[in-house]
Order: sequence, then C-alpha cells, then structure tokens
Amino acid sequence: MALEMKQWEHGTDSDDDQDEIKTSVVLRSNISNVPVAFQIDVKRKTGVCSDCLLLQVTNCQSNVIFQSFLRHGSTSRHRSFNCPSDILKTPLVTVTVFSVQTKEVNKRVWYKVKNGGKTLSKLVGGVTINYMDITLQPLGTYLDLLAADTKQVPYQVDVISISPRRYMLTDLKHKEKHTDTFIITLYQIHPPASWIMFHRGSATTYEIPFDLKPATQYKLQLFRVRTEHANDDMYIGYSHSTVTTFITHMTKYEVLELYNKAAHFLSNSPPTLTNISHFYRNKSEEYFSNIMRTDGVMHKYDKNWGGDQASTLNKQVQGLFFSAAVDPVTRLPPDVSYFGPLRLHVPTNVLLNNNINMYFSDFYCHYVNHKVQLVFTVKGSPTDDFCRQRLVLVDQTNNPFLTRVRCGFTEIVRVTMNVTVEIFYTEDVPVRAMVCRSNVFFTTTKQKGNALVMVNGIPKNKNCRICNLDCFLLAHAMIS
Repeated sequence: MALEMKQWEHGTDSDDDQDEIKTSVVLRSNISNVPVAFQIDVKRKTGVCSDCLLLQVTNCQSNVIFQSFLRHGSTSRHRSFNCPSDILKTPLVTVTVFSVQTKEVNKRVWYKVKNGGKTLSKLVGGVTINYMDITLQPLGTYLDLLAADTKQVPYQVDVISISPRRYMLTDLKHKEKHTDTFIITLYQIHPPASWIMFHRGSATTYEIPFDLKPATQYKLQLFRVRTEHANDDMYIGYSHSTVTTFITHMTKYEVLELYNKAAHFLSNSPPTLTNISHFYRNKSEEYFSNIMRTDGVMHKYDKNWGGDQASTLNKQVQGLFFSAAVDPVTRLPPDVSYFGPLRLHVPTNVLLNNNINMYFSDFYCHYVNHKVQLVFTVKGSPTDDFCRQRLVLVDQTNNPFLTRVRCGFTEIVRVTMNVTVEIFYTEDVPVRAMVCRSNVFFTTTKQKGNALVMVNGIPKNKNCRICNLDCFLLAHAMIS
C-alpha cells in the first residue's frame, strides 16, 4: 500500500469568507490487481498557525495503526510511501488528523497540536474507493481524538517530578518485537492545550522537553511503533496505551493561594484556640509491637496521596503523620480514630522547637470538616531545603493554625479548633527511647472504619469551593 498527498488547494469558506486549506491524501493498496484508492480530504482555516499534519489510520479489528506526517512545502505535494497492506484489511477504519506546529529547543523536537478531526470509514472487502471529508476543529475536541477502544494496553509508565515545573516519564519499555519508538500524546485539561512527542531508542526514561503548568490535570497516551521510513516520518504500531491521568504539583505560588484560602476560612469564624501539651499518632497494636521488637524506631515513609492531589509532597517527601486535633467539647484528643486503636502521645516541644521549621502545605476537606496540613522539618536538612523552595514558611509565633506562645518561663502550644490540624513530621521518631520518659505515653481509643483504607490517603473533595485552587474549580466546571 502507498500513501500519496496529492496537493494543497486554497479555497474560500462561504460562511465567514475566510480562506480554507484543503489537503487531499490518498491511501493506495497493492493487494488487488484493480487500482483502488482510499481518499481523505482534510479542511482547515488558514488562520491556524501550523506547519504540518499528523495522520493516523487505525485498523479497528487488528489494531494496526499507520501514522505519518504530511509536511507543507513544494517537496511534499507528491509523495508516496510503501507500508503494510493490512492497514485497510477491515470493514472499518478510524482516521484521525492533527494539525500541529513544530517546536524545537536544544535540538529536541516536539509538536503542539492546534486542532484536529476524526471520522470512521466503512470499507468493502478491505479495498474500495471511499472519499472522506475531515474538517479540523478547535482544540476542545482533542479528548475525543485520543484512541479509545477495547484493545488499549495499560502500559506501566510513571510520571515523576524532576523540578517544580519539569516532569519525566519512566519505565518506558518496548515489549513488542520490532518497535523502536514511542509516540506520546499529552493533553492539558484547563486551559486546553496538547502536544505530541517522539521518544526513540532504548532509554526507559523520557524528559518532557517543556515546562508543565503547575497544579493542572493532564491526560497521557502512548503508542509503541516501529519506524518505516525515518525521512518520511512514517510509523506502524500494533498497540497503544490506556489514557493515564496525572496532576502536576503545586509551586509555592499555588500553596500560598491555599494558605490564603485557609486563613480566610478561619477569619469568617470566631477564633477558638485551645492549649495542647502533646501531638499524637494512632496506629494498630501490631504496628507499635513491630517497632518495639526491632530497633525501637518509628521510621518515616513516603507521603501518601491524601489531601490535595497536586501536593508537592506526594511520594516526594518522607515523614510521619501526627495530629493536633481536639474534641471541641472536652478539648482533649477525640476518643475514636480511623487509623488504629493504639495512640502514642508525644510532647509538643519534642517535635516543635527552635531547631524546627514549620511550613504550610495543604488545606482540604472530605465533604465535612476542613483540614490544614503543616510540615515540620529540621532546619538545614535536605527535606527543609526541598520544602523551602515549594511550601510556605510559617511564623511559629504568629499564624492562625498552630502557635508557640511564651508564658512566663514556660512555653505553650495553641491550636485552632475551627479546622483539623495535621502534622507531617519529616524525621524518624525513636519510640522505645522516648517512652522511658514520663511525658511520652500510650493510650487506647475506639477504632472507627477500616484503617487499611486510609493507608494510601483519601483525595480531597474536588467540588468544594472553599478549599480547592481556583484553577481546579475552573477545570472541573469545564469538564462537567
């Protein structure tokens, strides 16, 4: 089978009197003695700034995908390619066309999608003359252009942050024979934007060559393909991934927006502060027994996905969760816990003192009570340096959440009762050594719910207008 781009024709749109470009693409098959053609006419406005088209033709039964760039210019008006004839061996094919603009920085090339179109075509006996018209639409239709069918494969690929705005794909492996390239499609939900990237070679990592917008939802899809003709940008693929959704991390600017939302929320209620002497942590009896049987140290671990899904701490920073929440009536720690029936009480000055920096990191809710998350780091530690770049440093003596107050020769810690205050302490805790002190102790509480469900964390309520970033509220409204 051969592909030929016949010519570029300029016309006039009768509705708005704007120029229109029509590109005619012909797929030819050599499996029959009768010359037949599969013609696609692509139409778009001249006002769209793009320099080439990306054509995808998918065999809806075998899942074989033919992809090729159709570049502008005189050298591309009459081109033909040899490619497998099984692309059209099906009663139904999907044709998708993207109009793209080439970008390049430091010899790294990618393509920004300007608009696109998609259609289905029925074939008779696998070879027939079939003329199709595709009018390229604005970017808002891009999600519909992603390949979606029952033959999607869940590729094991992770997206990790390598700096506040830069991200890398990991674990990219060619599991099919004779594949040498990944085609990567990336879609930004709000404001709408999309890109197409190529990753060639055997490296299992790929750094996205441009900054991503902070605290933003993205969708990602990959195609494993082999290069048919490198000079002609033609590729054949036999599988594509499911669509993966990920959220980029907040920068300090977005964390400050959350801080201001939390402070504003508290300012609308009468200040209700109470003194606390201990932070506490609830876990199972088995959890604490294992610590006492081994080295006696409560070791920190990766921050889970609880709270805001754009938190820069998620899977990036290690620590241990403690709570400063009290019952509004008794002004004591509540007598129930979701995390386990055994409660460790640690004096506040052990975790919060002059050697500690306190950062604001999150404000969220689970449909009922609002929560504020504070991070305690040892000054000058690597974690402290990480948090200083990405979180909001809080004055321990003057903030609406948790304060240290001098009272004569002693110091007390005061906490608001208008939100639940959580502590993420970023160091190991030597439990066995600490319990020798009279002011470190265990109590038992009632277990509520299933503690195992809480291990990975519960995402925040994305519909709450009080504690969500404005950019997420706009994106959610657009999707709804």
